[in-house]
Amino acid sequence: MPIQPMYSTDRDAATAWRALPAQTRWWCREGPFRREPLRDVQLASIVAGYGETMTRRMRWLFWLSAAGLLALDRTQMVVSALSARAAHASELPVGLAILCCLVVALLQAVPHLRYRRLRNWGLLAVEKVQIAAVPAAADAPGAPGQAPATEIRVRRRFLAHVAAGCGAAALVVFGDAGHELVTAGSLPAVWLIGLVLSTVLVVLVLWEIRSRTSPAVIRLTSDGWALPGSGLCGTWAEVREIEVRAGRALGWPRFALAPHTDVRFVVLRVADPQRHINAVRPAHRRWDARADCRLYGSPVVIPASRRYTASVVDVVQTLRRFTPAPVSWL
Repeated sequence: MPIQPMYSTDRDAATAWRALPAQTRWWCREGPFRREPLRDVQLASIVAGYGETMTRRMRWLFWLSAAGLLALDRTQMVVSALSARAAHASELPVGLAILCCLVVALLQAVPHLRYRRLRNWGLLAVEKVQIAAVPAAADAPGAPGQAPATEIRVRRRFLAHVAAGCGAAALVVFGDAGHELVTAGSLPAVWLIGLVLSTVLVVLVLWEIRSRTSPAVIRLTSDGWALPGSGLCGTWAEVREIEVRAGRALGWPRFALAPHTDVRFVVLRVADPQRHINAVRPAHRRWDARADCRLYGSPVVIPASRRYTASVVDVVQTLRRFTPAPVSWL
């Protein structure tokens, strides 16, 4: 059974956040930049719940702004196609409206990153407490190594969001290209390059979605573990340690120190990593395994976040049912 979260994401979290002293709220906002871990679990629960609530609101605001921008762009295209005079008359106000939507989207991106950073900072402390409470294989119910088979996959909802965003962007590009072709009678070289790049992007995204919907990220059975995507597999007797690492987001040096991302990496330290790397086929998968080994110290890396069907706590809890290897958080 998955471990239940220790924080709330409804109005109770916002009420608990507002009940905190102003000095505590200021310290929490600056805490991720100072790389200071939260020691108080109750405060971490409030921080994570409030950040989750506000992040969800900012996300809805972003999608509403994007929908408004798309609707105004399509309206301008239809009006300009029907009447050149009407298009000239409506070009200025529609252009100002589109500019306002862009300004709103940029302005909401700043608080969205701030709330997301706040949520993930509190979530780190909550996850550490939850992982520390996971029983070892010898203390778990049932015989060690006899847990049911488990597969971790990418959530279809996340893939649907990626496909929807890519489709909307392609719709805008192809729609504007069609409008330019109807009104001007020809397409400039810039539009042709944009159409080619958009087509390539759509094909790559569809191929990535197809590859992620069929195989599991990792498959855990009583006989051992297997990563179908890379071809890595092994037994539980080879696992020496389980390491949990917090992901880092790309960005400026100051922002790179803050936990912007909620992705965690569960690394299985195996006895002979080079033997597993040499067994990987084809060659480009072997390069990826070597890169993971240089970065994490092992080619067996399990990503865990809300994009996947199991959180980092669920992954560690499942692994502890199969192996008595110690768990460490780096």
